[in-house]
Amino acid sequence: DKVVASPHREVQSRMMVGLCYRERGDLAEAVHHFKAGLHASTITERERQTLLYEIGTTYEALGDVNDMTDADMARWADAFKLLPDETLSGVLADYEKIAQRTDELVVSRTADGGGVTLAVEGPDLGPVEDNLAVRAARVVLDATDRKFGVAIELTKRIPVRAGLGGGSSDAAAALHAVNALAGDAVPRHELLHFAARLGADVAFCASGAPAAVAWGRGERLFRLAPPPAAPALVAVPPPSLAVATPDAYRWWDDMHLEPPARGPVVLDAAAFATWGSIGRLGGNDFEVPVFGKHPGLRALYEKLAQTHPYWVRLCGSGGAVAAVYSSERLRDDAAMMLGEKQQQLIKTSTRAAAAPGPEAQ
Repeated sequence: DKVVASPHREVQSRMMVGLCYRERGDLAEAVHHFKAGLHASTITERERQTLLYEIGTTYEALGDVNDMTDADMARWADAFKLLPDETLSGVLADYEKIAQRTDELVVSRTADGGGVTLAVEGPDLGPVEDNLAVRAARVVLDATDRKFGVAIELTKRIPVRAGLGGGSSDAAAALHAVNALAGDAVPRHELLHFAARLGADVAFCASGAPAAVAWGRGERLFRLAPPPAAPALVAVPPPSLAVATPDAYRWWDDMHLEPPARGPVVLDAAAFATWGSIGRLGGNDFEVPVFGKHPGLRALYEKLAQTHPYWVRLCGSGGAVAAVYSSERLRDDAAMMLGEKQQQLIKTSTRAAAAPGPEAQ
């Protein structure tokens, strides 16, 4: 209550409380807190649009947007009508470019009881049995008595062995897609248990949360209101600098025969509200062992750090390096400075909302 009463934190607090209630299934209470945030005296335009989006999506989850008042509907619709046509066309073009960089998973139902097939367009991903998306599909099929089989078509665009979570996000997509084909027979909390067993990042990818603090192996998540979307640049090194996750863990273990000491820390929600504050807090324990094995990755990291980003980090266990910027101009200048002779560059942006779920075809 004290945090909500603070004029500087009221919007963020109302957002977090609303998200928590929505996560628990109390959608009406979630709407109440989102609407309360709209009346905060310090609300910014970006925060207002975010709250309107959350109100609209929560009413949709209730199953009937008719529950919205005319004023609600007008304000919600207004959140999606702020851009002129030429700007909107540019945004759609940007999304098309982003889509060309992401993996695409198409899952079809087959008569083969419990069977899973995988067709991959893109690089060799190794044995089918080891593929995370295949393993995820089998978990759901086993839980639903193998009443049908599935055929998975995977268009692989996210670079492999780059620490970008491509395998984990494919697994999360497979969990949701196969469960949708099964009529959502597996409850959400059980689906998250399956995700946690598949891999450390799969639970977050399957959660639908655009931002979260995770602990344990990544299966314990506290959902956060995400910081505003910001321009980002991902530098993907050549295959010679690719890093296998088991190798990164082994290098870490070799350097730390005893668990490293961790000091006490107290954080509040404001610490995660902006990319600037996240940049000051953030770190990646893999950077020391991975950079020690691959000086070229350290050099790439140092080049990006000189381009005035909010935040720059090794991605996961490596080997991609990512940076977040305050403006597209800074990001584009950084891309021009680095060039693509020694690395692939992906110009993108962070998300301020969760990705949509599976679409029926």
